[in-house]
Amino acid sequence: MTEADLYYKFKEAYLPNLKIAIDSCSIFDAICHEAQVVVEFKCRRAHYNEMLIEWPKYSALLNRAADRGYRPIYVCSTPLGVWAWDLTHIDLSWFKKDLPYETNSNIHKVNDRRRITKTISYLDLEEGSFLNKIKL
Repeated sequence: MTEADLYYKFKEAYLPNLKIAIDSCSIFDAICHEAQVVVEFKCRRAHYNEMLIEWPKYSALLNRAADRGYRPIYVCSTPLGVWAWDLTHIDLSWFKKDLPYETNSNIHKVNDRRRITKTISYLDLEEGSFLNKIKL
């Protein structure tokens, strides 16, 4: 599944008024003015009990949502299902870890595996909501 697939499935199942962010460089993927949310989508090829989130993405998503008075929502799919977190209600612990600059994805044509230090945290599946209306 790609982030575009996830967007359309999420929109169909939960927020029919969800709109793709107009700016292709936007820090979030979609916005729904009626529900007052900004949404970031992430697809993982493997299932984990905790989903990695990088500090710059998290921080920017929270700031963009706060600028509008909206809630920041992070939606992540794995081969076992789709989960969502309202990031305003989660207290995360941040740490630095050496990770690949970029992983192989459907978006990037270059798979840059240089290792760099990233500030990250993990979102526990038990703190998220399982989105049972989305079928993989």
